[in-house]
Amino acid sequence: MFKSKKVGSQVPPQYNPPQMPSVAKPKERKNSTMYMNTIFKYNFGPISPGIKTVTIDNEFVCLLDIQEQDGDFVMWAHVGTNMKPQNVTIDVRWTGEVAPNKTYIKTIQGSDGLVYHIYI
Repeated sequence: MFKSKKVGSQVPPQYNPPQMPSVAKPKERKNSTMYMNTIFKYNFGPISPGIKTVTIDNEFVCLLDIQEQDGDFVMWAHVGTNMKPQNVTIDVRWTGEVAPNKTYIKTIQGSDGLVYHIYI
């Protein structure tokens, strides 16, 4: 059996909870109140293999997803505000075709039953 020792009248130390890190704030920009990203949808046209390009009006920040919608390839992306236009190009390949030397994004099975591989 264990015997407990009486330690006396020691007061436990004051508990100080850890400080939470501060939340990152959006970057301040000249001639603008805040730098913010917005989600936009872009249509690349009818679903088919080949190279497709769309011009976006703002700075491309992050690709969210590419899917088939109503027979078209559509892309959702985060874009910056008040930026200059730029082109975004996707390269669509069927299974069995030579893969391009680009970054693979995803594979989509179209409503036509064919499988499309998306590169950017």
